[in-house]
Amino acid sequence: MPYRNLALVYDNMMSYVPYQNWVGLIDYIKESQFGGRDISLFEIGGGTGTLGSILSYVGYNYTGSDITPSMCSAAWDKGLDFICADCRNLPIKTNFDLAIFLFDGINYLSSLEEYAQTFREVATILDLGGCFLFDITTIYNSRMNFDDYMEADSYDTGAYIRHSFYDPESRTQRNLFDIFVKEQNSEKYLRLEEEHVQHLFSVEEISSVVPLDLFTIEGVWHEFAAEPVKATAERIHFLLKRI
Repeated sequence: MPYRNLALVYDNMMSYVPYQNWVGLIDYIKESQFGGRDISLFEIGGGTGTLGSILSYVGYNYTGSDITPSMCSAAWDKGLDFICADCRNLPIKTNFDLAIFLFDGINYLSSLEEYAQTFREVATILDLGGCFLFDITTIYNSRMNFDDYMEADSYDTGAYIRHSFYDPESRTQRNLFDIFVKEQNSEKYLRLEEEHVQHLFSVEEISSVVPLDLFTIEGVWHEFAAEPVKATAERIHFLLKRI
């Protein structure tokens, strides 16, 4: 399962991420779609809860989820309202105003059928007029930045090595991780391995499986701005509205 081992170094590894860009986009949706009123928010693929902690701090009524128990455990340690859940089968009875699935988590779905299933599941937890914000990483991003890409970093309690490469035939982005975690009461490090595979679909392909009896497509945006997508987009956001 992706992130089972990576959770051990995830917060350190993601310390560079501009989470405030997503907060700004969510604030924009709150104003433009909900008139600025207080809204309830459910996050899918919330990881260790870093974005959730920020959203809770600035006043959002936040509930989070992730498919990986070790990521959920880290979020619970931060005091968040968090559950373990699969986006393709959400065991939620409560309805929300806004659901989010960010940082290209949806790219882990392996087929357009799984996208369609996820859209149907999200529809069951949204009030009428509620919104679903998600983003994808793009083929342009993989070709320009992550084709035969390597990085490494170390911390007081661990380290990682990452090797990323893009396969244009299958349109998959593969990320291989060697993770080193210091054992308790020891100078030894435990080595763990993990492989992540993301599947890259086009805007047109994803849009074609949005169930139009449940959603309207309110926006397809270039990176973090509510603007038309450019060919150089490394990240694309979709905003769907429940009908």
